Order: sequence, then structure tokens, then C-alpha cells
Amino acid sequence: MKLGYKLLEKCKKGAKGFGVQKLYISATPTKNTVDFYLRNGAVPVTELDAELYKIEPDDIYLEISIYD
Repeated sequence: MKLGYKLLEKCKKGAKGFGVQKLYISATPTKNTVDFYLRNGAVPVTELDAELYKIEPDDIYLEISIYD
């Protein structure tokens, strides 16, 4: 199992303790980064965080269910 996948799974597991349903991802706009998240179940966000977008307008915004 690769490190990125392990870290993502630990984040999802930790998020369950906070009672959230999904993680909001602000991804560096590189093919490898975005492809990694998409391969692991992330999808484009349905609601863009306007404040985060002001800070990182070039990022790709994704979300992933923590109950996959």
C-alpha cells in the first residue's frame, strides 16, 4: 500500500471522530495530484468554499466521502 493512500485513509478515519460526512480537498493543480484523489473516490465539489478560493484560486476543489 502506498504512502499517499495510507495518509488519505488515516485522514478519513480521523474525520469520522468529528462526525463529518466528507473531506473537502484543495488540491494542487497538477495531473498526478488530481488523478490520485479521483482514483481514490474524490469528485468535484458541489459547493465551492469562496474564502478558500480567494486564497488558492488555481487549486482544484474536490470532496471525498469518508464512508467509502
